[in-house]
Amino acid sequence: MALLAVLVPAAVGLTLLTLGANVERFANRLSGPSLPAVSARASDVHRSSLVVDLHADSLLWGRDLSRRASVGHVDLPRLREGNAALQVFTTVTRFPVTASIERTDPRSPDAITLLALANGWPWRSVGSLTERVLYQAGRLRDLAAKDGHLIVVESRNDLDHLLAQRAADRRWLGALLGIEGAHALDRDSALDEVFAAGVRLIGLAHFSTTTTRAPRTAPRRAV
Repeated sequence: MALLAVLVPAAVGLTLLTLGANVERFANRLSGPSLPAVSARASDVHRSSLVVDLHADSLLWGRDLSRRASVGHVDLPRLREGNAALQVFTTVTRFPVTASIERTDPRSPDAITLLALANGWPWRSVGSLTERVLYQAGRLRDLAAKDGHLIVVESRNDLDHLLAQRAADRRWLGALLGIEGAHALDRDSALDEVFAAGVRLIGLAHFSTTTTRAPRTAPRRAV
């Protein structure tokens, strides 16, 4: 068992490093039977609804989300075809290679570190989870600037603006930025930094322990 605990993470790491930018084609393949036909009534209900998807890890991969792809589940062309109005893009910063619903060993090697190295993320992101959030937030900003019809929603005013734009043109999409796991806040200034970068949603825990760190300076005593 001890040997297996070493070989499995090593095999995962070697696979990631070998696949590099093509790792998503291995991790997020589309498979299975074709989807069933959608009835006309269901289609009408969907098309007349405000469709919001609350989770996608698509910023994690190196794929250009402005182009339609045959892997994964999300890109802007498919969101528009699916009448999506708002997509929550969650940023993933740590994922132990032995992660499972039943039990996750926090000592397991981190797959996101390997992915960052394989895909040429900024070096500062290799050792900092907060920097990984900021890098993925920057990818979303770049995507919005490139697309021209994507709004990064940071306020109620942004949401109202999105809905007004969509009333006239269904090409407009909204993106809400989130974090999977508050363990990503790895320094005292992290919350302010990620908020400034557009993060408006944090899932408190995700396959890792969320710890409370002691402040860098001792609190003042009352006199």
